[in-house]
Formats: sequence, C-alpha cells, structure tokens
Amino acid sequence: MAGFVKMIIDYHKKNKVRADNFHFFKACMAAAALMTAADGKVDKRENLGLKILVKTLEDLKLYNASVGTELYDEFVARLVAAPEDGKAEIMVAIEAVKGDVKWASLLLAVTATISESDGVVDDDEAKILDDLCERLGIDRAAIEAFAVDTRSAHFD
Repeated sequence: MAGFVKMIIDYHKKNKVRADNFHFFKACMAAAALMTAADGKVDKRENLGLKILVKTLEDLKLYNASVGTELYDEFVARLVAAPEDGKAEIMVAIEAVKGDVKWASLLLAVTATISESDGVVDDDEAKILDDLCERLGIDRAAIEAFAVDTRSAHFD
C-alpha cells in the first residue's frame, strides 16, 4: 500500500511541476515557431530539431510531445495567416519567461538550436535570436554553451 501512495504522491508532484512550468513550455514552442518561420519556409530539419529537443531536455520532456507539436503548429499557423498578429502573440508567450534567467537562457538555447538544425543560420534567424536575447536580457554568448547538435540525430 505504501508503494501505491508514493506513486500517487509522485504523480501529483510531477503534475504540479508541469503546471508551474507550462508558461516556459509554451514560450519555447512559440520561440521555435518564430525561428522556424523566420526564413519564410518551415524546414523539416527544424521540425525534427524541435522534436528531438522536446524528447531530450528534462524541462521539456515533462510534457507530452503531441501537446508541444500542437502548440508549435498553432503558432506557425498564426504566423502564416497573420504575420504581425502571430508575432505579437508569440512575443506575449515569450515575455512570460522574462526575468527568469534559467528559463530565458534555456528558451534561447532551444531557439538557437532550432536555427542551427538545418545547417544554415541565415540573417533573419540571427536577427530574431539577437532580438530575443535583448528582449529577455540575456547575453547571446552565454547561450552558445547550451546548444544541442541535432543535425546528425535521427528520430523515431
């Protein structure tokens, strides 16, 4: 019986962490969508990079990958349908991590990794990353150490 009670307690603790950190997860999906659409096309390697990050990073894999994919797809669709409104909505989601160095740094590392996942970081992607760093008050050099190489990864 004690094992069952511990399992229930652990489950509720994990759900509390999920709920407390959902703003970070949503901000990451928003930033990934912004970065993916930066060059005007949604690249399969960038989508794959996001899927790998969601399955790899402890702070992201707390969430069901399908929830992340849905959020990401919604943000991309909004950017395509109404670029200015979509970008404004994305910035609101991203602003949720402003002031939290840990979350802001990790979000920027995710975003940088997405920009590099297709093997090319173009000027539009670099500008978005610079803008996000400035908006969140994080030095871009500080996030370089967090980058995850997704170019050679395979995903089932």
